[in-house]
Amino acid sequence: MNQISWIRSKNNEVLITDSQSYTLYEFAVRSHDVDKRQGPLSPTVECRTKEAMPSSPRDLTWPPADANSIRLNWKPSKYLLNGS
Repeated sequence: MNQISWIRSKNNEVLITDSQSYTLYEFAVRSHDVDKRQGPLSPTVECRTKEAMPSSPRDLTWPPADANSIRLNWKPSKYLLNGS
């Protein structure tokens, strides 16, 4: 899903919050003068957010291997990349 959001700032930096984990974002900035005339957009930069914490392994089973041992088996987390 492509979504464009505009953030106004009087500072030379902004903090982007509420982003989704392991998601590619594209950013550009532009300046304006006191009469609010806007300049051109800067070249874009692409940034990917970090992965989220992994989810729990699935379907854990523990069949006996012999009289003194058990064998643990499980399926990996639902997503290979946490957040995809």
